[in-house]
Amino acid sequence: MASDYIPRSYTNLQQWLQTQKDNIAEVGASLGMTADEQTAYLASVQKLLDKVEPIVDLTHQLDHLKADFEPLMAVEVPNLHLQVRRLKTHAEYTPSIGLRMHWVGERHEVDSATSQPTITATAMGLRVKIEGTKPGFEAVNIYMRRKGEISWVQIAVRKRRYPIYDEIPPLNLDIPEIREYLCRGVLDDEETGLPSPIVEAVVSK
Repeated sequence: MASDYIPRSYTNLQQWLQTQKDNIAEVGASLGMTADEQTAYLASVQKLLDKVEPIVDLTHQLDHLKADFEPLMAVEVPNLHLQVRRLKTHAEYTPSIGLRMHWVGERHEVDSATSQPTITATAMGLRVKIEGTKPGFEAVNIYMRRKGEISWVQIAVRKRRYPIYDEIPPLNLDIPEIREYLCRGVLDDEETGLPSPIVEAVVSK
């Protein structure tokens, strides 16, 4: 079955709708659309455009705000964990303090020899939606590399909830880019267990 030609991602949908708005009069006339049919078609297009345009604007604002956040988390969260571990060794530290400050994570039983998270990666134009499971783990770290590369790049740190989005631009917008992803489970601030199987997604315009 052929895939739906109407995009699902907000940005691509906005572009598709704008193309309809700009061209349906000429194309529709050449294909025998009546004036009433064109009016109805444009009405549907405009209703969707009116809703999707502010969503796309907000998405771009969010992308801008998030651009530096993951690298900042990667630097500052280990600093916070280091300080908390030091404070928890103080003679005056008690379990009630840990509960009060939310310094105590939920305990899980994880077999480091067999426990393994799983992920899926779904391309959505120029970003990839990552979902998965983390059985027994408190969180996961997500890694990405381009097909053929050796080293992995950490793109998400101690994420407790899915979905997670990879919004790193491709090296060349004109060439589809194959990316590989894996995740590792995190427990008590440390990676443990087996890494997930590697999955792929193709990023393209």
